Amino acid sequence: MGANVFIDHTVVDNIVYKEVKKQLKEFGRDTSYRSRNEYRLADLLLKEPNHKFEELKVIKCPVLVMAGEKDLIKEGHTKNIASHIPNSTLMIVPKATHEFPSDDPAAFNKAVIDFLQK
Repeated sequence: MGANVFIDHTVVDNIVYKEVKKQLKEFGRDTSYRSRNEYRLADLLLKEPNHKFEELKVIKCPVLVMAGEKDLIKEGHTKNIASHIPNSTLMIVPKATHEFPSDDPAAFNKAVIDFLQK
């Protein structure tokens, strides 16, 4: 759900980069354990994952590739993921965001269960 294979400006809007960089500055000023941990996690968002679409071709099991229509991961990236996984099913959920699993857990679970039952 809302996955990415690599991270760059083709995957997320610039506003996401700006927000994460802002968080890095805020976390960098605080030396508490929690803030240092949050800094490491935010820094990872700018660096990971770091794969190539071609690597997905080795996946042999059926895969449900999901994203929200209003996901922070750009739709083109999600479609590229699905197109590089053999036997994948693409589901772009209308009006949903990256938070679809927590915003509407019943609908998310139904989509996943329906996929698994096929």
